[in-house]
Amino acid sequence: MTTGDGKLTLKSCYDDVGSIESIYTGGRVVQSHDEKLLCTACNEDIVVIETATGKKLAQLEGVGY
Repeated sequence: MTTGDGKLTLKSCYDDVGSIESIYTGGRVVQSHDEKLLCTACNEDIVVIETATGKKLAQLEGVGY
């Protein structure tokens, strides 16, 4: 964007359009036989991911010792 005197002005505030969540932090990774699901360890939790879309389908929470 430019002002009337030709100077360039930049935005200082931006809208959040999404975020990327961690799906793996170490440990075993298991893929289903049909290769549609991926199960990974994420900290103390187990996460089930749909491989085609990367969407998190389920999360089993750890006990947090």
